[in-house]
Amino acid sequence: MPAPLHNHDAERMLLSLLSAVSLTSVSEARAMLDAAPVSPTDFHRPQHAAYLEVALGLLRRGEPVTPLAVAEALKGRPGGAPAEVLESLSEAAALTPGQWATHAREVRQLSLRRALLRQAQEAAHAAQDFGKAPEEAALAASGALAALA
Repeated sequence: MPAPLHNHDAERMLLSLLSAVSLTSVSEARAMLDAAPVSPTDFHRPQHAAYLEVALGLLRRGEPVTPLAVAEALKGRPGGAPAEVLESLSEAAALTPGQWATHAREVRQLSLRRALLRQAQEAAHAAQDFGKAPEEAALAASGALAALA
């Protein structure tokens, strides 16, 4: 059985750590993101992606990432504030900023694996499209795969 292409715990740990670090130093939280960047598109769970999107906006404005600020920003969005993420912020107490890179790398690598799988599935469908020349399908697939690298 293949390994899952996501790690929700790692995603939650990143969000928790970002919140915890930003409470003491917004600049340190920004430095963590600069050293090992992640984006909302790297997250598997849409609720986690939405949380990170709000957190990045807060940090850009020089504000700490607090559960209240995130919940308020997510209030009007479909799905609302991800309760399990807000509740898991206490887990950050046991984390250190040095763990950011490890979790960020894992989330980013899993995101790339999901993208690779999507591209492979699209290439398989294109190969079965007899209305398109196989060379055209191969060229499109190779371009899409190259964009992932």
